[in-house]
Amino acid sequence: MNIRSIGFTTQVIIGLVLGIFAGVFFGEYCKVLAPIGSVFVMLLEAVLYPFLVSSLIYGLGRLSPENFGKLFRRGWHFYILIWAVALSALAILIRALPVASPLLIDPAGSGDSTSRFLLLIIPKNLFIDFTSNFVPAVVVFSILLGLAVQRIEKKGSALELFDVVSRSCLLIWKGIIKFSPIAVFALFANLFGTITITQLDNLVAYLLLFIAASLVLTFWIVPGLISAFIDFPFTRVVREMRGGIFMSAVTMLPVTSIPYIFQAVDKFTVEKNFDKNDEFSIKETVLSFSYPLAQLGNLFVYLFMGFCIFYYKHPVNFTDQLLMPVLSLLSSFGTPIATLNSISFMSSWLGFTQNTTDLYVELMTITRYFQVIASAAGIYFITIVVTFAFFKRIKFNKSRFAVHLILPFIVLCITSYGIYELEAWLSPKRPNPYLSYSLPPGAGAGINATVFKDREAALKAGAHDTGAKGEGAGSLFSHIQRTGVLRIGYNAAPIPFSYFNDKGDLVGYDVSFAYDLAKTLNVDPVFMPYTWEGLTDDLKAGRFDMAISGIYITDDRIKELQVSHPYYESPVVMIAPSEKAGQYVSRDKMSQIKDLRIGVFDDTVLAGFVRETFPQAKVVYVTSLEEMLSFRGFDALIWTEEQALILASLRPGISVVLTKDLHSPLLFAYMMPPGSDELLRYINYWLELRDSDGFTERMKEYWFQGKTQAGPEPRWCVIRNVLHWVE
Repeated sequence: MNIRSIGFTTQVIIGLVLGIFAGVFFGEYCKVLAPIGSVFVMLLEAVLYPFLVSSLIYGLGRLSPENFGKLFRRGWHFYILIWAVALSALAILIRALPVASPLLIDPAGSGDSTSRFLLLIIPKNLFIDFTSNFVPAVVVFSILLGLAVQRIEKKGSALELFDVVSRSCLLIWKGIIKFSPIAVFALFANLFGTITITQLDNLVAYLLLFIAASLVLTFWIVPGLISAFIDFPFTRVVREMRGGIFMSAVTMLPVTSIPYIFQAVDKFTVEKNFDKNDEFSIKETVLSFSYPLAQLGNLFVYLFMGFCIFYYKHPVNFTDQLLMPVLSLLSSFGTPIATLNSISFMSSWLGFTQNTTDLYVELMTITRYFQVIASAAGIYFITIVVTFAFFKRIKFNKSRFAVHLILPFIVLCITSYGIYELEAWLSPKRPNPYLSYSLPPGAGAGINATVFKDREAALKAGAHDTGAKGEGAGSLFSHIQRTGVLRIGYNAAPIPFSYFNDKGDLVGYDVSFAYDLAKTLNVDPVFMPYTWEGLTDDLKAGRFDMAISGIYITDDRIKELQVSHPYYESPVVMIAPSEKAGQYVSRDKMSQIKDLRIGVFDDTVLAGFVRETFPQAKVVYVTSLEEMLSFRGFDALIWTEEQALILASLRPGISVVLTKDLHSPLLFAYMMPPGSDELLRYINYWLELRDSDGFTERMKEYWFQGKTQAGPEPRWCVIRNVLHWVE
């Protein structure tokens, strides 16, 4: 069969299927195809700005001020309509997410992102706007220039130049799209060969909402509204839209739908006997407006931020809830990639401390296909309907409008309720995510580690015998090198510094550093448990060489032990049920609480601080995470911020309060026996090296921010895991 006899759409589908097969079959080896897909995408995007700028200037400059006023008067309400419909649909679906209790309460927290928002919208430096992908600012500049050209008398030759540029861009797009089957094959082979999404079970509600909104808008609401305004059957509209929708999906670029949109407008206007010359100019101008302004997929920023409020337990006040859809709309004009700027702006405006952009980018591996089809649908709607409106060819059908608006909204309400119930069912069944964490890839490679869980077993095995007592300063470091063993004291309570995961392995931030130190020294680590009360005595007795596990620096420890440079600091915070968290925003408010009971997680340092700061309060010791989460026998907990945020994230209805004037930040350090000067100097120098080579930052991202790293095992694929052709 001649490949040319196969339809273009069929060729693209074949490329898609073969790409998925290649990705599953060859796995990560498909990364070699990534440049092909990247070049295709880059070439398509390369002519986007020239097209937007030239078509807007030409289209507006060619119009008389009267015709521009006519275009605005007859078209603006369709923009409002499609924005309102899309945002209303998303607002319904956001109701599927349970109301969030605040994870962090900061009485001093405030933020102002007005300047960032203005930078996205108002043109300041066109070259910076181009390089920063500030499409709204570029569009505003082009509109202003186009309106100014309207009032220039001798403008014919200049307008012809812009006309040539815009038409040339269309020709370039049509030429590049011919290579879509090959590019789609490369894109999907690379995607399915390398795709990884972490903690997918926690994101299932968002993904279902996103997909439901995209499909209903693209294939039901938008074509239904087009049908209601231009008096063409719904099925005919869907048929004319499917080519552009399909191409935008497989290429992940709404720009690839532009030639198909022009074709659809041509077919509809020819059947309605439009004036061809006037129609092309108006169609091109309208599409230039619709491309940055009508990408409905960009409005899904609103859905994502609504999800983040629930996911990160960061509720917002009523005013911010009202402003969210408006600012989502205004900040997300432009191409799909412009939504990254919108996410950054919205996160800053709402005061998110987490890096929401990273989560958004990771989820785009799945959501971008549904985002671009919704965007293409929005461009179809505005280009077709506003073109008809300009020529007064709108023929409104009330029954179609009602059927294709009311019924899908009912479906969305049912979907929202169903996902709400699904999330309520799944939420209590989800395990503590930190219990699934393992040491980062390569941390334990080539190291023969021994972990004692029982203190008595460690003592019986001789782990306490230093063999180096009384030999003078520096002898401990020499002993470690001579024996090839580094004895490390740990406490398994302070998650995420050191704890046992669901596999029974000792993991955590400090444990990762301990493995790295052992590898640097070329010795084997032996981990021995200790209690907080016995920590100083164990070190002074030489039962282990150093102690880890989020140990606070205190005056007593500095006097009696060798203390490394601080490697971390964290404020002291209060943890309380969300409905009572307002009582703990300041020391004054806390001092007014009668019979106050403050829980302390088996920590003598914080217990002493509570007794000194709140002498009227009762100190209650707790010994497990479950006991802490129950709040039985105490009113609030005191802990460091990082540990408190992890605890509060494990169960709804718990908040962390940055209490005013509670305590200066606590410093964390590694402890060593008295007289171990040489070991102390080595560890301090090693900590500096780890700061400079990025290891410290990577561990903070991994253990405190949940940015899990790729596992040591290559991604599953047929040639490795089934056929065993490669190792």
